[in-house]
Amino acid sequence: MIRLGPGEYFGQVVARDSFGPLAITTTRYRSGEVLPSHCHDQPYLFIMLAGAFREQATRCDYICTRGWLVFNEAGEPHRDQVFDQGAEGINIALPPDWLPISRHGLRDCEPFLYRFAGPAITAVGALQLAMRVHDCLRTFGVQEAVTSLLDSLRCRSAGRGRANRWLDRAAQAVRAQYRDGLCLRTIAVDAGVHPAHLCREFRRAFGCTMTQYAARLRGDDALAQLIRSKDSLAAIAAQTGFADQAHLTRTVRSLFGTTPARLRREHA
Repeated sequence: MIRLGPGEYFGQVVARDSFGPLAITTTRYRSGEVLPSHCHDQPYLFIMLAGAFREQATRCDYICTRGWLVFNEAGEPHRDQVFDQGAEGINIALPPDWLPISRHGLRDCEPFLYRFAGPAITAVGALQLAMRVHDCLRTFGVQEAVTSLLDSLRCRSAGRGRANRWLDRAAQAVRAQYRDGLCLRTIAVDAGVHPAHLCREFRRAFGCTMTQYAARLRGDDALAQLIRSKDSLAAIAAQTGFADQAHLTRTVRSLFGTTPARLRREHA
């Protein structure tokens, strides 16, 4: 097994920077690339930005796409298979006082922690934007976004009992269907609970309603396309389920504090 030292990662390094105590490396992976079994000397958080890969960890396989977070303690072995569209992600080496969880709080069969960012999904885009600017708030913005993502891991790792795993199925349904429209009754039937109970428990567990969650997913989807593609704003609005370009603009401004047009001018 290959052991990677501090700041060492497979793939192509496309950016490397420090924001206070956080050393952040953005890496990109080719379509079909296979990363051999390896581990890291430092604990780190990996944030998936684009594409997809399958990660094989201890007794479990995970499919990671945009919005997935992987917290990995030092020395944990894993390997990866990159899917056809390639992949890109952010690696954040974590100092001890930034660690989101303790290994003692995890089951023996789960040395890693894999979670979708959930309602904190907008922090993924906020992190990308903060890393691109060069003003006095840059480091603060990066640290705030990383803290939000780590906090989402901590809250989820606290766990809900086995009986509440239907909430994960409901959240997965929202993630899968938010572009095409959602049906509360269908999600409730699939989860096996009454719609009122679903709404109440979802809001309690995730800190937002399912409608708000879907809006954040749609906003992050639009932001990712604004950053990575040259499609027109009207085309992106249609692709991501907005009523029109004006609706896209209002949502991006409310979630990220900028308009799509300004974002493209400033981050071209």
